[in-house]
Amino acid sequence: MKPIIKKIAFIQLILALLTGSVFAQTDNLCVFKESTAAYMPLGDEIDITSTVFIPDSYYVMTTPIGFYPLLGQQWDIDYNNRTLSIFANGRVYLGLDTGFALFDCLYTDTMEILDATSKVSYWLEGTGNQQILKVQWKNLHIGPGPAGNYFNVQMWLYKATGIIEYHYGPRSANNASGYNTAGTVGIFAGIWYSNNNFTSMYEKIQVKGTPPNIQIDSVLNTNVPHIQGVPAEGTVYRFVPKAVAASVATIEKDYEMNITPNPAIDKVNISFGLPVNGDIAIVNSVGSVVYQNTINGKQSVDISTTNFASGMYYIKVSGKDGEQVKPLSITR
Repeated sequence: MKPIIKKIAFIQLILALLTGSVFAQTDNLCVFKESTAAYMPLGDEIDITSTVFIPDSYYVMTTPIGFYPLLGQQWDIDYNNRTLSIFANGRVYLGLDTGFALFDCLYTDTMEILDATSKVSYWLEGTGNQQILKVQWKNLHIGPGPAGNYFNVQMWLYKATGIIEYHYGPRSANNASGYNTAGTVGIFAGIWYSNNNFTSMYEKIQVKGTPPNIQIDSVLNTNVPHIQGVPAEGTVYRFVPKAVAASVATIEKDYEMNITPNPAIDKVNISFGLPVNGDIAIVNSVGSVVYQNTINGKQSVDISTTNFASGMYYIKVSGKDGEQVKPLSITR
């Protein structure tokens, strides 16, 4: 895939599988939920670091990824009519027919490479309607922040449901309370959907406050609230289309995954509230898949762990009803 670099023209328009807490909103297409989930780094992803860190540049996905039901409509993300672009500064941009959408999971004025482990990447996981687009910002540094600060975050787009998730990973302790730039403390997290002139807002769900005590600004205007600091590792900010919110909550409750024993020694059992059709994988702490299989109509599965080294792993189950990830510890 050949990266495409363009000047950021619209940036100046900005003015200055889990249930959780639900926040009141007004006239929006999605509802916001905050929850927790184990943070799992990507593996075998497409590295775009060298592209997005060229000044005033971003990465445009040139491979069509098909119809995603985002913001109440089916958008054919095909590069020609609707482009999806990834920025170094914690933002994904979706170009639409008469406007654009901004998905800010950790937007700041400046992000910098911290060291050799820093990376911006993405991965299209799954196939067909079960596809999930995952974008990752790994071990990056907030430019105006304190020395040595770092953070990790991922943005997930679900093709089946249109759910959008921001998954927050390991961060430095000095990122807990924020940073200062141009009189502002904190980062920007939320969703914007506007016309091209940024004068009419069709969707606005902006997080504000100090995590874990946050509020939501969903008034359809161009005010830009922020949050103090970077959310703690394991935090998930979730934007669920109202059309699927009730069914998604029911599915998550019914299909809740249980792992026993945990820690495991030579065998682990994964069970569910209802029979599951999908794929199950065990992933190590650096994102490499060490076990993978398909489970169809099963409510429980036993997996031998005798060949796995001691350490932290993640069990990931994905299917048409969504994805669950939970940690697994193996001891010897």
